[in-house]
Amino acid sequence: MVKRLLLLCLLMILTPAEARLLSQVIPSQQGWLLVLEQEGRAAPDALQVTPLLRHFVVGRVSRSDIITAQRRFTRWQIPLSLPPGRAEPWPLIPPLRVGNEQSPSLSLPPLQGVTSAPAPAPRISQQAVLEEGERFWVGQPFVYRLTITLPETVERPGLDELHAAGFRVRRLGEDRWTPPPTPGQAGQIERRWLVQALQSGRFWLEAPRLSATLPAGEGQPAQQLSGRAAPLPVTIMATPPLPVAARLTLSQQIAPPAALHPGEPLIRTLRIDWQQGDMSALRLPAPQLPDLLVLPDGEQTHERYLASGQLVGQRTLRQAITAREPGEYRLPAIALRWFNTATGQIETARLPAMPFTVLAVPAQPASRHYGLLELVSLLLLIKGLRPWLIPCWDAARLYRALSDSPEQSRAAWRTWLRRRAQPPYPSLPEALAGAVDELERACFGPPVPWQPARLRRALRRHWRWLLTPTKAADTAREPG
Repeated sequence: MVKRLLLLCLLMILTPAEARLLSQVIPSQQGWLLVLEQEGRAAPDALQVTPLLRHFVVGRVSRSDIITAQRRFTRWQIPLSLPPGRAEPWPLIPPLRVGNEQSPSLSLPPLQGVTSAPAPAPRISQQAVLEEGERFWVGQPFVYRLTITLPETVERPGLDELHAAGFRVRRLGEDRWTPPPTPGQAGQIERRWLVQALQSGRFWLEAPRLSATLPAGEGQPAQQLSGRAAPLPVTIMATPPLPVAARLTLSQQIAPPAALHPGEPLIRTLRIDWQQGDMSALRLPAPQLPDLLVLPDGEQTHERYLASGQLVGQRTLRQAITAREPGEYRLPAIALRWFNTATGQIETARLPAMPFTVLAVPAQPASRHYGLLELVSLLLLIKGLRPWLIPCWDAARLYRALSDSPEQSRAAWRTWLRRRAQPPYPSLPEALAGAVDELERACFGPPVPWQPARLRRALRRHWRWLLTPTKAADTAREPG
């Protein structure tokens, strides 16, 4: 008795999935639509359609995971038509393998007189594709596109976002809706994501879930639908721990002052431009010389997706290089190794070595010895003029330091703010604030010509603001 019960349970588990054949007319041609439904959730590659290719022209196969209030099942829809010139007798649909189960052999219903039949009710279907294939490198971006066909009568449609472990996923733009050509029929929603793999291996990208309410006829309850498009396989190939791109260029810009002296910074701006890649593994070597101090002076990264389908990016790194002693120096060459996804090879972007000279500080003339009366008079005069003398001297130095080099002018402006004990971004008069903003854009934005004339005019216009004594600056100059 126990053995019979075990055998009965085993037969119930191994009962083949229910498969049913529906015949209908495709609106643009005569043919059949083979619909297979399997209870539960089937594996992504469960259905084998190879036997159909021997006798039929097979259209695009769609797969949907559907959840309703009564059941959960996987549905395949397979458009079939006969090759040109094929006449009766029509072939049978051979058995198809669905996972570990097999559908029965089915006969085709006749197509006579179906051309005048009304168009079938629109169905909800989902299809996901990878626009660039299914083999990529780690860090190489590709586009995951989901197309959903659904009737206009669907209420409260909701679509989750794409989530995949081990991938960086970003939405591309807004959803695109294509209305149906005939009112009451099905339209299409298209959503796209930009995906970059973080590790190598073989993966299945799980489609986002669609939920919707399909209204029924009068007096009938609405039907709640929930399903996904078929998972997509993707193969991610391993790359060395290097920046990854289809194209990469490396350039630099040097902005030394007119005469470089010990303690004055040499500003070097490194710029990396790339297409279709990932710069998370980017590491630029800093020159290691005993008499040079190299400090970072800001970093900016920008990425954008072009209408042509390319992900482009730019990273800008600024370095302040200071020499402690006068002499001849040489910044070493830079070699940036990166992995080219277009060729599958490691390449090297190079910048040549750059020499520069640091001049000695000019000797100061010998000071004159003054008498006691002259010194007392000078001290009294300085004490009376001190609230205005020091701001005037600082403003004159700032005015003279402005040049056609935006880097040198910005350094003079920040030195003046520090000497006057001003905050890094003080509240400025309107004209002066606009000139300073223009200077900041010239330093950190795209390379554009810059003239110091506007900033000089703003300084002359607001000379009262420049000469206003600051208590914090005077206190900072007090000895002890």
